[in-house]
Formats: sequence, structure tokens, C-alpha cells
Amino acid sequence: MPAALDEGLGKIARHIQMGDQYVGLVGDTVVGTMRARLVGRVGVVSRVAVRQSFRGRRIGSMLVDYAENMMAHNNAKVIEVEIYGAV
Repeated sequence: MPAALDEGLGKIARHIQMGDQYVGLVGDTVVGTMRARLVGRVGVVSRVAVRQSFRGRRIGSMLVDYAENMMAHNNAKVIEVEIYGAV
């Protein structure tokens, strides 16, 4: 495995353990991912990505909807979505 990919997977694993990395699954296949965290009363959603073969099925929208609902439930007053652009 290339070192950069191995490092990236390690970072994702750490964020899952920290509780701010979420994945979307179809069966046992990871089809999407995002980071969502609270910073005070501000919810921050970032690094939303969907596997290319699953794009156009609203998976990214469902991940962001989940984050918005979770943050509202945890009393976030503002939700920021960081957008970097499609890859």
C-alpha cells in the first residue's frame, strides 16, 4: 500500500475513534464519509466524500442531513459546512 494512502487511512481510523468521522455503508461497502464535530455551539461538517460509483444517489446529502440532525439534537446554534471542491 502506498505510504500516503496508509497515512490517510490511519488518520480516518483515528477520527473514527475520536467520534467525529462518519461513514455511509451499503452492505459492507463504505460508499461515503464525512467529518462532523461540535466546536462550542457551532457544528462543523467537512471532508464529505462519496465513492465515485455511488455518486448521484444523494449519499452525500444523507450524510450532511445526518450531521445537521445530530448537531441540532446537541444544541448547535450554527452549522458550518466546509467545501473544498470535487475531486
